[in-house]
Amino acid sequence: MLKELLEQVQQSGVFQYGLIKPSEITYRQEIREICKGNSCRQYGKTWACPPAVGTVEECKNRCLRYNTMLVFTGKYILENSFDFDGMMRGMTGFKQLAHELEAAVKPYLTDYLILSNEGCGTCKICTYPDEPCHFPERLHHSIEGYGILVSEAAKKAAVNYNNGENSVTYFGALLFNDTDILMDAEVGEPLASGYEYNYKVLVSKLADCDLEEAAARLGLKRHENGSITVRFLGRDYAIRSDGVFAVDGRPSASNNRSILIHYVTSQGSGDPENIFYLPHHFLPSYFLPNSSRKSVFADDDLTSSKAICEMGSSFEKVSNAMGILGAEYEGEVRNGEHTWKFYVLPKIPMQVIYYEADDEFPCDIKVKFDGGAGRFIEFETLAFLYGSFIHELVKLARDE
Repeated sequence: MLKELLEQVQQSGVFQYGLIKPSEITYRQEIREICKGNSCRQYGKTWACPPAVGTVEECKNRCLRYNTMLVFTGKYILENSFDFDGMMRGMTGFKQLAHELEAAVKPYLTDYLILSNEGCGTCKICTYPDEPCHFPERLHHSIEGYGILVSEAAKKAAVNYNNGENSVTYFGALLFNDTDILMDAEVGEPLASGYEYNYKVLVSKLADCDLEEAAARLGLKRHENGSITVRFLGRDYAIRSDGVFAVDGRPSASNNRSILIHYVTSQGSGDPENIFYLPHHFLPSYFLPNSSRKSVFADDDLTSSKAICEMGSSFEKVSNAMGILGAEYEGEVRNGEHTWKFYVLPKIPMQVIYYEADDEFPCDIKVKFDGGAGRFIEFETLAFLYGSFIHELVKLARDE
């Protein structure tokens, strides 16, 4: 059972992890005193950090309820040791990693605790101390706020505290009881993956959704049986009150089905603006300083461009893939710059730009969303939509 859980941890994208017992480490008041120095400016400002998390003794007792601590890390590359934007990107990326880890392991555990890096970032202004946390399901306490010296935890868990020059490493912990790992009673197998679990939770939103109204608002086809259909990344999906189903009967990614639930249950309306922006434009204004916002998608942009541009005849392959998806080629708008317009979903057009390689730069691909996309899909789901599109584009280009 532990083996299957650790496979989910690996698939969530953590850099390194190791298992120790919560009783093996010291919970230090002196670390709390460092928190009080407030160099991170989070002390007394958020439910994720001291003093909101309780005394060091209370934090220790909370950890000792569990017999296993999985120490995990995320490694993020910096341009140099003064790269503050890179550090901010890493800090935010690690918070997202902690959420992805939770999504992956949640179906397997009856009780657990996740600790992450300092702060939270879910809300523009935290309600602490005036009101309870508005999103407790997304709240991860600070690992150092618990009085944990991460260098000690790293050493005991046999993970690197420092991962080399021009990098920053963030630490978190997943605490659980190894006797509480869930198995499916009928088949003796672990429960569904985290993404499938999230989809099943979202299905409940469809029961309360007026599909007739959604179809009229989004321009979707509605059938006599009450279902509606939508074309998404080259496949037709039927959306009913009990779930989302690929019309062709083949397996479909749970992420894609979840995206469609978010889409039809949104209250978005109106027509596209036909002004296109890179994905980081849709980040909430409080998410990162303006100077750091582009960096959130930097790794995905680099990976997708590299995967496509390393193919022989990459322009032809991208062109064919876009044709399969039903995109409209708008031509070579400037020397070596080709664009396509593609409705990834009704009311949500995208612009895909392919830059040919020249003597100075390698080829590159950029994806932009219509300015009205945020009315139909919130940012986190838009990020998944971006990832799903890139995955399908690369897959189709490779198959050509």
